[in-house]
Amino acid sequence: NTRRTLLTMASIAFGLAVILWLQCILAGRNKSMIDRITSTRTGHLQIHRHDYLENRSIQQAFQIPVDILQNNLPQGSSYAPRIYLHSMISSGEQSSTIMLVGIDPLKEGQVTNISQSLKTGNFLADEPSVDCPSRQIFIGKSLADLLKVQVCNKIFLMTQAADNTLGNELFRVKGIFSTDSNDFDKSVAYAPLNCVAKLGVLS
Repeated sequence: NTRRTLLTMASIAFGLAVILWLQCILAGRNKSMIDRITSTRTGHLQIHRHDYLENRSIQQAFQIPVDILQNNLPQGSSYAPRIYLHSMISSGEQSSTIMLVGIDPLKEGQVTNISQSLKTGNFLADEPSVDCPSRQIFIGKSLADLLKVQVCNKIFLMTQAADNTLGNELFRVKGIFSTDSNDFDKSVAYAPLNCVAKLGVLS
């Protein structure tokens, strides 16, 4: 039966086309999520102590010799050091818990594109001094709205330091960023590596 055969073949072809279309959409969405996370947060590879994921405390910080990185990473790779500090941030009117990320502003741009998410103000400048006189911080728009702060406003940060004391410091908003995730913008802030090391008593 020619008609029945053609209808059957058309039904099978249509079903396969729908399945392939859905698979392409899912694959594209997954790739987009992975690219967004690696390009703004993690990079493609992270190096940390073997027990860090079980206990993400400031005491797990360590230094990796540059020569070891250069000898073991593929040619052409870029890397950037980071410090993660669970912190309390406050503007006087409002407060919130965040993950404060210490970065090298120059090297970070080679690994992630968080600097390209700038909305107002400026991205972090290099801070070579261990005393961190600039006290600059880069926060998300959702967090800025929550704290009711703008560029150049001061905010207060407090965290448990490596010596089990409470580290606290005033920072000034250098810039405000905005990504595709309000949750990320509300829960993550960036500051120069030396500033975060000083806050966490790592220097």
